[in-house]
Amino acid sequence: EKPAGEPANDGASAATAFTIAEAKAYYDAGGDSKAKLWVKGVIIGSMVNNELLEGATGASNTNMVIGTADSYLPVALPSGGVRDALNLKDNPANINKEVAVYGTIEKYFKVAGVKNVTEYELK
Repeated sequence: EKPAGEPANDGASAATAFTIAEAKAYYDAGGDSKAKLWVKGVIIGSMVNNELLEGATGASNTNMVIGTADSYLPVALPSGGVRDALNLKDNPANINKEVAVYGTIEKYFKVAGVKNVTEYELK
């Protein structure tokens, strides 16, 4: 985590991206669903039939899930470069990699999620 004296994560850049917990708190507090923010987490799977499918086997190519099995955010992957680079169906080696995505924090699969992703940083 951040050393003492460092500013808190504000979602303004990949370096200060919200954690899963911070993104959920922003969503739960009624944060602006039109504001684009950075969110970071570890890629753990995708949503298939409205349920978390951990791992890359059987993964969807239209979304991914970041976080942990206990606390996660589904991320919509728009067609084009973002989807081509991040989806687990075509990129199974992305499993367990950290990623920061830039999009809107809003309801997705009936829970807090990230949509309208236009940028990403894969570590």
